[in-house]
Amino acid sequence: MRRAVRILLISFGLSPLVVAFLPAPAAAPFLGFFRLQCHGLVDRVLTVFGHRLPVCSRCTGIYLGLALAAALPRPRFAPSVLRVWLFAAGALMALDALVLEDRVPALRILTGLLLAWPVVKLVLPEPSSPITEAPVTRSPTAP
Repeated sequence: MRRAVRILLISFGLSPLVVAFLPAPAAAPFLGFFRLQCHGLVDRVLTVFGHRLPVCSRCTGIYLGLALAAALPRPRFAPSVLRVWLFAAGALMALDALVLEDRVPALRILTGLLLAWPVVKLVLPEPSSPITEAPVTRSPTAP
């Protein structure tokens, strides 16, 4: 089950890149899906090898963050650290949107990536992470 979820997250995370390279008729059904969650403003959308991505640079970062976090088992952090990370990433994203007015595409990608990573790690913990690790019990030893 864990492997299936991991593959699904990686596929979903790479989907904007895949859709960007599809012929227009094949990409059309997917574009409606992306429009439900992203504004897709032309001045905020990245172009890769002459192909325009179907989502803005921040959403691209979120999608790539989903794929990378699902694909890479390390680094591992305690859930409390991931929750702080998630809050800090959200604050950084808000700061970027409100103060910098989303002018720097690289920062938009980075804030999206930083937000997605802890979400995946909280939802899909590794088998040896503190969430799923069984407590160690020792039987008393006789003298």
